[in-house]
Amino acid sequence: MSAEPGGCPENPYPTRTARTVARTAADVLAIVPHTLGYWPCRSVAILTAAGSGLGPCLRIELPSMERFTDPEWVAAWTTQLSAVLEYDTVGQRMYVVCYGQPPSASRVSGNRADDRAAPGACGGSQFADDETGRTALQEHALAVLRAIDEAGTLSGHALQDGWCVSGESWWPVVDPARLRSVGEILDSAVYAAMVCSGSVVGPDPIEEPAEEVRGLFAGAGGFRQPETAGYEWRLEYLEQWHRVLGTGRGRMPGLPRDSRMLTDLMLGMADPLGCELILAMVLTGDPAASREAWAETAHAAGGAEMPGVLQIAHVMSGIWRGRPDWRRLDRCVVVLQELIPMARAMLAGVSGSAQGLPPEGVGGDDGRTFLPTMLAGLWLALGHAEHFRARGSLVERYVAEAEQVAPWHPGIERLRQLAASRPVPVWATDPVTAWRRSAPAPWGDGPHEERI
Repeated sequence: MSAEPGGCPENPYPTRTARTVARTAADVLAIVPHTLGYWPCRSVAILTAAGSGLGPCLRIELPSMERFTDPEWVAAWTTQLSAVLEYDTVGQRMYVVCYGQPPSASRVSGNRADDRAAPGACGGSQFADDETGRTALQEHALAVLRAIDEAGTLSGHALQDGWCVSGESWWPVVDPARLRSVGEILDSAVYAAMVCSGSVVGPDPIEEPAEEVRGLFAGAGGFRQPETAGYEWRLEYLEQWHRVLGTGRGRMPGLPRDSRMLTDLMLGMADPLGCELILAMVLTGDPAASREAWAETAHAAGGAEMPGVLQIAHVMSGIWRGRPDWRRLDRCVVVLQELIPMARAMLAGVSGSAQGLPPEGVGGDDGRTFLPTMLAGLWLALGHAEHFRARGSLVERYVAEAEQVAPWHPGIERLRQLAASRPVPVWATDPVTAWRRSAPAPWGDGPHEERI
C-alpha cells in the first residue's frame, strides 16, 4: 500500500470508542465485502477515507471494456461518478477495488453448501481464475482507475490505491506481478474482528433470495384474488405489515400462513403512496408517523401543515436524520423475497381475461391487468429497500424487473427520481447508522448491533 488508512489521531467519521484499525491492504480489502454484505463480482468498489477513518463504500457494476473506447461515455460516467462521490463531504482520498469472479463461497462462509452460489452465480467466464482471466481484469482495471482518478479530482478525493480481486487471488493494479492469495484477506485482523462483531458475508440476495425461509409459506392454500374493480389502498395493509415485522426472532419475521393475510401484504405494496408509507414505517420503526401521514393525505386541506407527510418525504428521499431500524428492514426484505414468487405464480395461473383491470391511479385503462401492477409494486418495494441501504446497482436491477412486468406503474419513475436525487442517503455516510449485513446473535434474539 502506498499509505495506510490508520496513523492519524483525528477521525472525522463518527465511530464507537473501540474500533479496529486497517493497517494493511488485506485489511482494507476485508472491509468492502462486510460493508456490502456480500462478496462482489464483476464490480467496482470505491471506499473513501479521511484521517484515520474509512468512510462510505460505493459499489457499481463493472462497465464493459468497450465502453471505455467511447470518450463521450467516459466523460459522462466520470461526471456522474464525481457527483456521487461529492456526497461524502468529509473524505479526502479513496481506495478502489475491481472484482472479477468471487472466491468459492465455502472459503468466505466456511460452509461447503454455499458453493452453489459461486463462482458461477457471477455469470460469464471473462475473468476466469487463470492467467488469461487475470490479464483481462488487469487491463479493465487500468481503464476504470483512470476514469475514477479523474472523477476523484473533480470531487476532491485523491486516488490512494487500487487492487484487483478475482477468484482465489488479488494483486495491486500498479504491480500485477505481486499475486497474493485471497486467504490473506479472509485471515486478516479486520475480517476476523468483523466476524466476531456479528457481521457476515453472504451471497448477493438477487442470486440467492431468502433460501433459509424457503417453504415457510407452503401450505397457505389458494391465494385470494384481489378485488381489482374496487381496489384502494387501506390502512389495514400497513397494520398487517407492522404485525408481521414485529414478530419472529432475529432477522426472521413471524410469517403468516393465512392466504388472505399474504395477499394483503402484496396489496399493501401495489400503490406507490401506500408502499412508501409502509417502507417509511419499516425503516424508522414509527408506525404512528405513517398513520398520521395517511390521515393527512385523506383529509388534506389547502395550506394545512402536514408533519406526517413531511417525515415520510424525508425518509424516502434519504434526508431523514434518525437511526434506521435495520433489523426490521432485513425482515421486510425477507418477506418481499417470498411474496414475489407467489405473485408470479398468481400471474401465471390466471388468464389475462380473468385478471381484471388495474385500479385507478395504479395502472392503465386500456386493458392492462392488475396482477402485473401488484408484482411490480413488490419489485419496487425491494428497490426502495436497497436505496435505503445505498446499493444503487440493485435499485436499478429491481426497477428494471418492475418495468418489464408493468411499465405503466407510476412508482417506477418515482423510485428513479428518488435514487437520482440522492443516491446515498445521509444515514449511509455514517458508519454508525449505515446498513451492514449482520449474523443472528448466538442467543437467537436478533443480529449483533456492533459495527467497526
